Amino acid sequence: MAKKIAISISDELRRAEVLLAASVELHDGPDDEREISFELLDKVLFRLREIKEAYEGGSTHA
Repeated sequence: MAKKIAISISDELRRAEVLLAASVELHDGPDDEREISFELLDKVLFRLREIKEAYEGGSTHA
C-alpha cells in the first residue's frame, strides 16, 4: 500500500508547471531529450490522475 500524504494544491500545481515547462524545452531537441520530455509528461499525468482519484474519493490525501 502506498503511503498517502496531504495534498497541497498550490505545491502540486507549481510542480506540474515546472515539469511541463521543462518538457516543452526538451521536446524539440534530439531524440534522447524528446524521450525525457515524454517521461516528464507521463509523470505529470500520473500525479494529476492520483490527485483526481483522491478528490473524487473525497480524500484530502494522495
